[in-house]
Amino acid sequence: METLFSIAELPDGIVAGLLSGVFASAIVSLVTYRLVLGRNRKKLKEKFSLPAGEYNCYSFEKILPDIEDETSANFKRSITPNGGKADIVYESENILKITLKERDGYEWSGKIFMQDETVGNIVWRYTNLPLQRDKEWHWFGLKKLLVREEEHFVYLYIIGEVSEGFGNEVLMKKKIRGVRNGLVK
Repeated sequence: METLFSIAELPDGIVAGLLSGVFASAIVSLVTYRLVLGRNRKKLKEKFSLPAGEYNCYSFEKILPDIEDETSANFKRSITPNGGKADIVYESENILKITLKERDGYEWSGKIFMQDETVGNIVWRYTNLPLQRDKEWHWFGLKKLLVREEEHFVYLYIIGEVSEGFGNEVLMKKKIRGVRNGLVK
């Protein structure tokens, strides 16, 4: 009786089968990993890129009634334009970059680390302070960021370090109809 292969070729066939199976599994795993990674990156961008865009800056001030009592029902806050402009760019995952140019020409920039869609921290520093006594000033800090989205506007509330003389700021941008986070709906 004649056979299609000899028994001596069996180990070679098993090895070849195992190697081709490992190779095919590696390719399928790599393709699956890339697809999942791309989908996760897209979801993260959709989730955390809402603050991205160009903003006008406003000062955020307390307006108290005659009585200096913050628990009063008449306690209000007011926003007034301060001439600043901010630009926020989505970088990756939950990280954005912010550059804010103040009316007087000073500029600060930093990284925004979003904790969720509405809360983040800003690590910032001034980038163009004048020299003083032959040394560059180092002015930096940490700020809180709160995001609020309405039908026509996106508001970013930046809560600064009051102890350093910084007040709170509001950044505001008008939403483009049909576009959210730079992505067309």
